[in-house]
Amino acid sequence: MADKRTRRVQAIAENKVQGARGSLIRIPAQETRALSKDLPDGIRVLTTGKYQARYRGADKKEVAGNFDSLADAKDWRTKGLASVSGGEWITPKAGKQNVTHFYSIFLSSKGTRKASTRASTAELWDNHVSAWSDYQVSKIMLNEVEDWVKALAAAGYSQSLVRRCVLTLHGIMDEALRHNALKNNPVNLTRLKTLYPRASEHKPNPLSRDELDSLLEHSSNVYRDLTEFMARTGLRISEARELRVKDLRLSGKSVTGLDYKKFPMLVVERACVEIAVRVDGDIVKKNVNGKSVSVYEQIVDTPKSGARMVPLTPMAVLIANRVSKEKLLEDLLFVSSNGARVGKRGFGTSLNDAAARGQVVTSCGQSVTPHSLRDTFATQALLSGASVIAVSRALGHRDPSMTLTRYAGLLPEDTEALRTGLAVAERLHASQARGKS
Repeated sequence: MADKRTRRVQAIAENKVQGARGSLIRIPAQETRALSKDLPDGIRVLTTGKYQARYRGADKKEVAGNFDSLADAKDWRTKGLASVSGGEWITPKAGKQNVTHFYSIFLSSKGTRKASTRASTAELWDNHVSAWSDYQVSKIMLNEVEDWVKALAAAGYSQSLVRRCVLTLHGIMDEALRHNALKNNPVNLTRLKTLYPRASEHKPNPLSRDELDSLLEHSSNVYRDLTEFMARTGLRISEARELRVKDLRLSGKSVTGLDYKKFPMLVVERACVEIAVRVDGDIVKKNVNGKSVSVYEQIVDTPKSGARMVPLTPMAVLIANRVSKEKLLEDLLFVSSNGARVGKRGFGTSLNDAAARGQVVTSCGQSVTPHSLRDTFATQALLSGASVIAVSRALGHRDPSMTLTRYAGLLPEDTEALRTGLAVAERLHASQARGKS
């Protein structure tokens, strides 16, 4: 081997040629083949005189590196093969890609998800996560991510927003990991969780029956029916904006034989959200009265937690009959003053104005919003004795624990009812025991 190294040095010296930018080495191919003979597997001598080491990465593509010494070439190849077999291999080119590259892949992977989810991800990227855009993914360290999370918390952002930012960056880094650009994800969710700001209290803001009556009395004629219908069905505003006559089940029977005339229902299987229009990732703007404003489009999608059936009360049925009269099946149930789809901002403003005119102040002291009507439905349903599971299904919560967690604090502690129920159970058990004896 020592002789071949000497021959290689001689070949380099004998095959120097003068180029435009200095001397170059051009060893004939026949001679490089002779010098490469008997070298370890995966290593050869190039026409430049350097040793080239090669191996196949986890993606089955060949990876090569050039070195001045045989020892360095062997060491590099050994470590590369070990990283592949140990599952720690990184694609050299992928590791040099920046975060923006993998953000594009991450966003495209959400193509089958809800439009509102993709829009929310794009907004988080625009406003916060894009701070990482030019970083090489393979060079991002956990301590840098921790500093970023601390900075978001110090800036006063809510726990929810900081958490969503972290999850977005984590998802982007997972894409880099999937493309063998990383050994491990530097966004450690367990460690970062300790850095989140304290959760802000988003308490439910229901109206009492009297407050709801006052709100309805002072509502505009355009939105009075919508306001009451939402308070009696617990719909989200995105769902109410897309309700159509065909979603009402006021007569006939279901496939299981349920008589809708006795048990009227509402089918909730669509929602309409407003999404900022983007071209090549950038939000489209237009000039309105000298101001640059974002352009929005209406996107009809599935509800947040999937389709569901909501039971209609007699009052809700009266409203449904009134607003659907002389309309076609595909017509919207609720419309704005110009006959178009109800606007989320316009309806919210109308609620605030009605609350101000009726001097409606909820027990929580918060402004009346469309979600206050949903809170009103949930609270009244639970106070009436409906089970948490039934209310959860009507609201479209994924888990009854969500319903209980949000609204349990508004329900009175009925300790006497608990004591009475347990006492009845005890007497029944004692009676059954005596009967057996």
